[in-house]
Amino acid sequence: MEWGRLYGNLPNLVRVQAAEDNGGAFGLLAESMCYCTVAESGGFVPDSQLRRFLCYKPGRVAALAREELWQRDDKRSGYVLDPEIWSEERNLSDSAERKREADRARIAAKRAAARLPAQNGSGRV
Repeated sequence: MEWGRLYGNLPNLVRVQAAEDNGGAFGLLAESMCYCTVAESGGFVPDSQLRRFLCYKPGRVAALAREELWQRDDKRSGYVLDPEIWSEERNLSDSAERKREADRARIAAKRAAARLPAQNGSGRV
């Protein structure tokens, strides 16, 4: 996925502003949204990816978790973005959805074409 949507009023949400009191947390939040879009991870950010973000600092992670913009998932060792501000369905770009639909159609056509020779050849001796 190369494009995602960012909720235009996101910086004005009270929880985002409260996390931003820590400085730079909004940048980390935006980076995590970009990561989830590209990785198609369903809003999950593994701990192993945190240090790759340009805005990463432990205090910013703590601020996002404190405001529940990131929700800890200990079973998978990482964080899930709050579904109220990020969901894969909401953030998929139109071009990404068109690509997925084209992929589905291509695969269905390929499967249908593969079935034809088997059906046509089954009655021959």
